[in-house]
Formats: sequence, structure tokens, C-alpha cells
Amino acid sequence: MELIVLKHISYNKGKEHITFFTKQVGEKLLICKNLDFLFEEQEVKIISFDYINIIDDLPMGANLCFIDIENLKR
Repeated sequence: MELIVLKHISYNKGKEHITFFTKQVGEKLLICKNLDFLFEEQEVKIISFDYINIIDDLPMGANLCFIDIENLKR
């Protein structure tokens, strides 16, 4: 499964709120509070342009492959 992941951080009265927007090809956009659902799949390719900001939120032990669009060369 290939999954596009974007992390959005907002602040309300000094309190941090994190939201993940995830999109799988051919599926609807999902809005999640965490990425724990990645344990359900056998192998997941994560496509993101902000890899550094999502690495701490990824579940340990999940079978993940990363594609960081920001670091790709043309």
C-alpha cells in the first residue's frame, strides 16, 4: 500500500493539536489523530515531503518504506 501523509500542527490557547491527513490511491482522504493504524498492513510505502516532522509519530516495528519528495532529484 502506498500512503501519502501530511502532518498539520495547530495551537489553541497554547495547546498543541496534531492532525494527520492520509490518502491512499483510489481511496478517500482520512483525517487521523495518530498513525497507529499502520500496524494493520503488511508493508506500507509512505510518501511525504516532510519526513523529519512525521518520523517521531510513526509506530515502531511497522514494516515501512519512505519516499521523501523533498529530497528527490529531478
